[in-house]
Amino acid sequence: ASAQCAAGVTGPDADYERLRDEERGTKMVEQAADDINKHHDDAALKEADAAVAIAPGNSSALNAKGAALVELKRYDEAAKVLAAAVANDPKSFPAQFNLAEILSLQKKYDEAATEFAALQSKFGSLPVLKYKIFLCAMLGGHDAEAQVALRDMRYPADGAAWYFAHIADDLKSGNRGEAKKLLAAAQAIHGDETVTYRETLEDIGLLK
Repeated sequence: ASAQCAAGVTGPDADYERLRDEERGTKMVEQAADDINKHHDDAALKEADAAVAIAPGNSSALNAKGAALVELKRYDEAAKVLAAAVANDPKSFPAQFNLAEILSLQKKYDEAATEFAALQSKFGSLPVLKYKIFLCAMLGGHDAEAQVALRDMRYPADGAAWYFAHIADDLKSGNRGEAKKLLAAAQAIHGDETVTYRETLEDIGLLK
């Protein structure tokens, strides 16, 4: 083998190949995200695996793989992959959010709430974080804390998160009629943005 092949290709050709691989990896990550949204979780994992193979240290690719593993309920594997994503990019919000979400899905609500609160201190009071903190308090049986978190939600600034926090509160309180009205309003106003919020309530059995 030539010295050049042994050392790796350099120069314009190498730059072109790197950019081509980055573009392919980005498309694979986008396809994985689309597959997850369509609940094609095995296909999502396959795409994400391919993206990681091209760029092993890419946090977006690692996060996509972790997200697919979460959907497949392979939580221990997902946590390792997502931790690697965070190690490669400590500013990656999606990977850190997904790590906290694993705790919530495992019904470790107090631990999850702590992690979501930590994310809030790093990334600000994002509506989805306020919603998750409320939901963890409610599901963890901390009613007073849940009500404080609910009052912290702002309409209309917090968008779909505000609606679904109140929907969850009404469903838990047995106010299904009010919850139904809020659900219809949320879907009319926020459309596709409501899908993940609705699925969260379906997963925990509050919404059928």
